[in-house]
Amino acid sequence: MQHLRPGELIALENQGAYYIFVILSKSAFFGCQWSFALHQFYPRLPAFEEIQLSQSEGFVALIDFIEERRADSVHRIGKGIDVAPYLEFEHTKAFIRDQNGGGEWFIYARNFQILEKKSKLEVCELEYPIGSGMKARESFELIDKKWTPRILVHPEERGQFPRNSANKSRQRTC
Repeated sequence: MQHLRPGELIALENQGAYYIFVILSKSAFFGCQWSFALHQFYPRLPAFEEIQLSQSEGFVALIDFIEERRADSVHRIGKGIDVAPYLEFEHTKAFIRDQNGGGEWFIYARNFQILEKKSKLEVCELEYPIGSGMKARESFELIDKKWTPRILVHPEERGQFPRNSANKSRQRTC
């Protein structure tokens, strides 16, 4: 099984496209790693020089790569990337639902210590990464949609980020 280390640039293949991630941390939360998912994908495995790293073109998330690691399907493209600029956030957020379908926002320190619970987020809190993991395959759709943590789930949806597996069309090609 492959191990992923902070500062590595990796690609994962999904339906004929290669999605790009920067690994930002060691395993942080039930096997997930803080990662930066670029709003880019390629029709073939790209070389390091072809990838445009931009903090404004993607999102930071806790991503679980366990299935891809077990299958040895992670493609390492580069290493030694400075992860500090991607980890400048101090807080994360998570919407925790109660048994009746309602819920509240939890604001966490980056070490997952609960700082506050509230019914509505402040404008500055919209940018906080979601402090709840997603599988790598779930991130592909969010990359296709150019999702950011500012795009919140609708009240009738479950989970922390929008899901719509019926829509598999890609919005961007490189």
